[in-house]
Amino acid sequence: MTSRQPEASISPYLRRVHDEVCKLKLKELDVDVTELTFVNSSAIRLFVDWTMWAKGSTDEPLYEIVFHAKEGITWQRMTLSALTSLAPKVVRVKSVP
Repeated sequence: MTSRQPEASISPYLRRVHDEVCKLKLKELDVDVTELTFVNSSAIRLFVDWTMWAKGSTDEPLYEIVFHAKEGITWQRMTLSALTSLAPKVVRVKSVP
């Protein structure tokens, strides 16, 4: 499915996921994006927002997001690398062949 404005449906979903992770006091959440071959800038912004929610307002993040990604998919490599730089205690990437 392709959407020009993914934030309308995905942002509320990610917020519910975030709230549930916090409620359950999980320390880590695995996210498999290996089959997601394209995202637009609006969708990338959603990943940034989610990262900031998980980062919280203290020195220690609320939880870590572990993305399972394919190095051969450009958006995954570039975007997840940028997210890791933005919040190294929050984002970790596991490469999948």
